[in-house]
Amino acid sequence: MAPVLLSLPEVQWVALRNINLRLQKCLDILLNKMYALLSELKRVVVDLVRRSVKAK
Repeated sequence: MAPVLLSLPEVQWVALRNINLRLQKCLDILLNKMYALLSELKRVVVDLVRRSVKAK
């Protein structure tokens, strides 16, 4: 019988590390999308304020 190459704690560590890396990647993508959304929202609000000032 061949010797075991990895122990269970090592496999668990690798699995948790991979999960952590994937979550960080997803978080980065989410933060970038939120930043873009907030930038667009800011632009819309500025436009609305300018229009309301012109209307007076």
